[in-house]
Amino acid sequence: MTQITAKLALEPYPIPAGMAEKVGSTGSRAKPIAVTTTSWGVRNDKLRQARAACVDAEPNPQVLNLVISPEPRFDLPFFGADLVTFAGRSPESLWIFNRLETRSSPYAGCLVKIEAGV
Repeated sequence: MTQITAKLALEPYPIPAGMAEKVGSTGSRAKPIAVTTTSWGVRNDKLRQARAACVDAEPNPQVLNLVISPEPRFDLPFFGADLVTFAGRSPESLWIFNRLETRSSPYAGCLVKIEAGV
């Protein structure tokens, strides 16, 4: 991993204080479910942000959220993916490619979604 980080000149993307790892609970008072959210991020001269967030609420849903945003000067879409697993069910995924365009652009509002059950 160190070799890849060095080759791509990746540096940490700043995650706000207290957001790199958050622990909480959901569910009823009688049956609380622990939830942990962990976030990581990197950037370089071409990537404004590459961030992953993982939500773990065993035995309920587990989610991996990934967002990669190129620097605006490249006029490329950002990439987002959500991978979700539910107890006893097959994993599901949602992939999004979206151009961040102004209203005057011919691409304004362009959104492509690819949904697939795995």
